[in-house]
Amino acid sequence: MFNSSRGPKRVIPYLIFLVGAFLFIDFVYSPKKDSRPLIPTTVSASSQVEESRKNALVVAIEKVAPAVVNISAKQTIQMSPFPRDEFFEEFFKEFFDLFPRPRYEQTSLGSGIIISDKGYILTNEHVIRGAEEIIVKLADGRQFGGRLIGESMETDIAVIKIEADNLTAAPMGNSDDLMIGEWAVAIGNPFGLENTVTVGVISATGRALPGGVRGWGKVYQNLIQTDASINPGNSGGPLINANGEVIGINTAIYGKAQGIGFAIPIRQARQFINQLTRYSGIKL
Repeated sequence: MFNSSRGPKRVIPYLIFLVGAFLFIDFVYSPKKDSRPLIPTTVSASSQVEESRKNALVVAIEKVAPAVVNISAKQTIQMSPFPRDEFFEEFFKEFFDLFPRPRYEQTSLGSGIIISDKGYILTNEHVIRGAEEIIVKLADGRQFGGRLIGESMETDIAVIKIEADNLTAAPMGNSDDLMIGEWAVAIGNPFGLENTVTVGVISATGRALPGGVRGWGKVYQNLIQTDASINPGNSGGPLINANGEVIGINTAIYGKAQGIGFAIPIRQARQFINQLTRYSGIKL
């Protein structure tokens, strides 16, 4: 016979045991709740992945890119009655100067590199030759008028200045200690395409380039040769090494071939800058 007075007393301990067991299992096996917001965790993971993708060249480019500028040089050209004959142009120059000749405005595009946070910029002389107006566009989009400080046609080096704040100067490297085959990166504005990066190697050093390829009738010595693509508009931009240091100023290409470009060693540029500061009194 069932004893009603003892039944509930036997059931209660079992119920307590089952409830306790259920709570224990739920505590141990249930997913832990994270009080941290999900978005920062996702961003942090993404940042870590991005950092892991940065090789030495990416880091080097990020170091120099803010100092690379776009240069537009405007000049007025007087048309010649003998556009293909320099002899007749020179012989009849004084005669034709008595009469008005058609004029047109020409804009040349090039690149440059900030060498001082005071606004001094290094570029090629042929980029700003004969310019009546120089416009400098920074990597951050700001534009300023440029003023010519000094130029050397012999070395194809020029220094211009802008009045601007918050400028980043590029670190200078050593062009006397280059190794054939080491990485070389050209940064500039080929064909007006801003902030373009091309990568190659140092192909040779101490190259001589006949200036006649531009009609200058002279020879440039001790140039750096590289297969990093250099195109019109790259002139005046930096050639950097894998450490993010400027080792040359891009200046010319060999038009009959691909992958043959030339840069002025940064040592020659620094020699010109030192002379400029010594005799003009400017302070970089």
